[in-house]
Amino acid sequence: MLWKPAPFVLCGLCLLSLLSLPLSGRAEAPPKRPRILDERPCGPDSIRGPLRYLFFQGCVGADFREACRRHDACYDTIGSDRRACDKRFLQDMLAECPKSKHPARARYRAHFAYLGVKFGGKGAWKSAQELARKLIAD
Repeated sequence: MLWKPAPFVLCGLCLLSLLSLPLSGRAEAPPKRPRILDERPCGPDSIRGPLRYLFFQGCVGADFREACRRHDACYDTIGSDRRACDKRFLQDMLAECPKSKHPARARYRAHFAYLGVKFGGKGAWKSAQELARKLIAD
């Protein structure tokens, strides 16, 4: 004898398949990020290898790496305002601080990293701008 599913099982399967459909239009996959951006730690590009991990990556639950990636992307944008990029970097890091087991220490590290880019990021911003312009020209 062949197995015959009950009608309510088929209706449940139909409902599940309808729930997986997008509500409007065609579903588009989000653009994939280059893998190097997801693996790259915080810190200046001039420092290579494991020494780069000596820079704060976060603080006991607060992860600053996404803030670092956004900051790098801001520097890479032609015509970006360096001070605005740096301020946004601080805001992004401070937004992560409540996730830390030690929020005060996380805020300290966020401000310390901000001071690093504020006073030491001019060369990195200039080289990122030059590289971006060169890539556009080619």
